[in-house]
Amino acid sequence: MRERAGEHERRLVRAITAAEARHLAQARREVEAALALPGIDAAQAIAAAAVLFVVRDYRGCFACLDRAAERPGAFRRAIEDRVAYASSLGWDQEAREALERAIAREPEEPTWAAHMTRLLVRAGAHERALVHAGRALELAERSPRMRMEVAHLLAEVGQIDEARRMVHRALEVAPRGARLFLVGAAEILANTGDVAGATALLRRILAADPDDAGLWRRCADLSLWTGDFDGAARDLERAAALEPKSPALARLRGVLAR
Repeated sequence: MRERAGEHERRLVRAITAAEARHLAQARREVEAALALPGIDAAQAIAAAAVLFVVRDYRGCFACLDRAAERPGAFRRAIEDRVAYASSLGWDQEAREALERAIAREPEEPTWAAHMTRLLVRAGAHERALVHAGRALELAERSPRMRMEVAHLLAEVGQIDEARRMVHRALEVAPRGARLFLVGAAEILANTGDVAGATALLRRILAADPDDAGLWRRCADLSLWTGDFDGAARDLERAAALEPKSPALARLRGVLAR
């Protein structure tokens, strides 16, 4: 049995090496040889699926993931890979069916509701996305990332007040001073028209990291939205001192010159 397992691994290593070198026909042959051997385990099936995706044997890829999903402990990885591969191909129906299968099997797992939310947002089905977003938030109520995603979705469907409240709820549970959440929150607030709130969040980051030229330019941009040309000019000067050759400066300077 160990010898057979070793042969699986050898074949898959050769397949991965061939795929990386763009020898796709060879990679496919090695994977097919590995799959023809009995006793392939879940991790090996997932690796085989990755190679088959690269060589564009998509049905074979999904068949390997189905095989892996039946093995103990591999269901989540197999479904997540299937959703990722299908989504990258634009096969939304395939991705949706995989998520529906996951939700039916693990209804209390917030990951699946979150994935379904993102899939439906990409498809433009915002109202259906809100349903799954609500479920994800119910299952992971203190997740700052999920709160931010719900806030973004609420802004997309025009529920402005709810979006702003959700942004502040996200920041309540986000790691203190976390740049990623502050920038994301600022963009959502800006998109809901709360430019002052957005600018305040960006300036919180700049207070700790004043060498971020991109954020100074974004503050200048937001100042222009409100007609604060003097403030925009000051922020632009800070950005220019840090990145004097940035192409973005020309656009903002052009607006200020009008």
